[in-house]
Amino acid sequence: MLKLNVLTLGYFMLGLIVAIFGPLIPWFVADFSLALSVAGRVFLFVGIGRILTSVYLGIAGGRFVDQKIVNLGTWVMGIPCLITFLVPSFSLALITAFFWGAGFSFVESGLNSLVARLNQGNSGSALNKMQMFFGIGALSGPLLTSSLSSVFHWRFVYLAIFLLFMVFRLWFKTLTLPAFEGTKQSKPVARNNLLANHVFILLATLILLYLGMETIVGGWLNTYWNVRFAGNEMIATIVLTGFWVALTFGRLVSSWLLQYISRQNLLQIMSGLLAVFFGLLHISSVPVISGVIITIIGLLAATVIPSVTSLALDNFPGQAVPVSGYLSAAAGIGMMLGPWGSGLIMDFTSVMAFPFLGLLIALGFSLIVFKVRRQMPTR
Repeated sequence: MLKLNVLTLGYFMLGLIVAIFGPLIPWFVADFSLALSVAGRVFLFVGIGRILTSVYLGIAGGRFVDQKIVNLGTWVMGIPCLITFLVPSFSLALITAFFWGAGFSFVESGLNSLVARLNQGNSGSALNKMQMFFGIGALSGPLLTSSLSSVFHWRFVYLAIFLLFMVFRLWFKTLTLPAFEGTKQSKPVARNNLLANHVFILLATLILLYLGMETIVGGWLNTYWNVRFAGNEMIATIVLTGFWVALTFGRLVSSWLLQYISRQNLLQIMSGLLAVFFGLLHISSVPVISGVIITIIGLLAATVIPSVTSLALDNFPGQAVPVSGYLSAAAGIGMMLGPWGSGLIMDFTSVMAFPFLGLLIALGFSLIVFKVRRQMPTR
């Protein structure tokens, strides 16, 4: 029970971190008299930190024990939080953003490796359950940020995160885990050859496409909704919250479905349905129906990250840390390019292209899943 609790706290913590910077932006703008484009640099710094660390783990990850990189990640994220709390400034917030991105990759890669190692033969279902707590953390982030910033000051958000890191680290140290066997491989795949492996590239591309799609929804749904239905911001936010709630709940549903269906088949079904519902969103002119469609999209998308990650970890045994590192890098690239690239496209077309972009990504995703199913044994 202890292992489950501390690992779920870790995923909750990662979800919380992901959802904090958005709500902090208005406070940065007000306190430091920033333009929105300047305040938005925090997302760029997070992405750079995550990608650099993830690529490093992919190249050198075989040298690390998953427990150690989780501990390292908590220090990498925690100490800059304490410094930013004590000396609040936007420059330090940018530095903190970089280290949050870097530490996030350490913790995420280590936790994914640990969960797969502790649940051999059932990693798909286990990672789906763990990612559900990531979603709960993401839903809690805006509430925590708004509450602490309103009652005290935005810097107290950094203090709360620092304390959470320290609690997690102390608890995590009490775990007794089986020996890490990073050098024993049933399928020898050198870490430096992962990027030359066709199947692994397909799996990494799935992660990149999915994060691009998820961040397009999270970043542009409110804008699309207000233009499409001339609705107010509150209704658009409620619809977006429905998407995140469905994404969180869907991971619990997926963990149950994976007891009866393979990960490859589930991904194929879900990706096909995603294309259908993005198409329906494109033609829907009724706000209530569109809101329901967006919620269903969140439900269908829920299994992608944990199922693809578990497939990669299971099919490249002994390479858990570098596999997780490269997948995290792909996720970081998707999170950066998705909302930015879609913004460029909508500048040249219209914000009404929002659901059509989701449709195209879902179709590409479905095609890649089809190729994965032909090249990987179903399990």
